[in-house]
Amino acid sequence: PAHALAAASRLQHHAAAQYHVSVLDSAPQPPVWPEQFHAVLFENRTNRLALVDLWYDWPGKRNLNAIHAQLGTRGGTLMDLEYDNRTSFYWRPKSRTCSTITFEVGILTPDWLSGATFLGQATINNMTVNTFTKADFITYWSEAAPPYRPVRWLFHTSDGQFEVMEWHEGVTMSDAEWQPPAYCFPA
Repeated sequence: PAHALAAASRLQHHAAAQYHVSVLDSAPQPPVWPEQFHAVLFENRTNRLALVDLWYDWPGKRNLNAIHAQLGTRGGTLMDLEYDNRTSFYWRPKSRTCSTITFEVGILTPDWLSGATFLGQATINNMTVNTFTKADFITYWSEAAPPYRPVRWLFHTSDGQFEVMEWHEGVTMSDAEWQPPAYCFPA
């Protein structure tokens, strides 16, 4: 355990060393998400790792996270389907379990970062990025030059950090792929 903690400490120091903030003369505007996209994300929630397929469809008012736990742990893939009517479905295909949750808000709008505070520029993984924070909720890094793709975001309340590995604008799934499975609607 001691050598694992030392390795983790070195990794954290290395990651911090790659992050250098600089301030610009004028603050850029926060990025706006495209109306539809698919992103592949690497998720780290306090050393619980996952690969996430994020599908966003603003015209359809829906958002889907397929959360693939490392080596299939934690019950395998968790599907997290959110609708703008504040209803979310969580299901695990492997165990065929499902739950529904109602939230106070719907999915994020494309301009959800509007009003965010610009913190400056940084270098992350050899990319120059703009850094924004909003409502003591999130810190968000996006490319500092076109096409301004997101690079990373960090939720302050859950310590969930997401690294954007792939970003595909203008793609979506078929309507059938957006539907929760039948076992989410018991007779």
